[in-house]
Amino acid sequence: MTVFCRVRDSVGFKEYSRVPTEPVAEYNAGGGLFGSPKDYLTFLECIKNNGKYYGGQILKPETVALMFKNQLPNGLTLSYNVTEGGMVDILGGFPDNSDVYSLSWAIENNEDELIKTKGSAYWAGMANSYYTLDKEKGIAVVYFTQFLPFNDKVSYDFYRLFEKEVYNSLNTK
Repeated sequence: MTVFCRVRDSVGFKEYSRVPTEPVAEYNAGGGLFGSPKDYLTFLECIKNNGKYYGGQILKPETVALMFKNQLPNGLTLSYNVTEGGMVDILGGFPDNSDVYSLSWAIENNEDELIKTKGSAYWAGMANSYYTLDKEKGIAVVYFTQFLPFNDKVSYDFYRLFEKEVYNSLNTK
C-alpha cells in the first residue's frame, strides 16, 4: 500500500511517501506512528465510554479521568513560535491560547468557545489531521488530510467548519 502526503507550496502540491523505507524504531509526532480515521474513532469511542469498548474494560475509568485533567502547573501556559513559511504557525489556529493540557491532549478551557463544550479534548496530527472528543455531549469528530505544512490555515478552518456542522446536525451548541 502506498500512502502519500502532500506538501503545499506557492504553486500547488508536491507528493512524498509517508511510509518509512527503513524499520521504525522510535514513535513520535510525525515520526512513523500510523493510524486510520477508523482507528482514531475506535480510540475516541473507548475514551468516551470511560475505557470500555465492546463490553471490555480496556482502560480504568480513573485513567480516563486523568486524561482530562490539566497537567501544567498553575499559571504555566504554552506558546509557539512561527517559523519561516508558517510551518509551525500555531497562534491563531490550533491550539487555542486559553486551553490547558493533559498528558494526552489539549483540553478546551475557553468559556466563550462557540462549538465544543468546555472540558472537551482535542489534538492534531502532523499532516493536518484533527480530532475532538466532547464527552459531555457524546461527540467524537475526526478529520484527516494528508498534506503539510502542519496547521495549514485552509485545512484548520475547514476542520472547524466541519466540527461546527457536526454539532449543528446534532442540535447541540
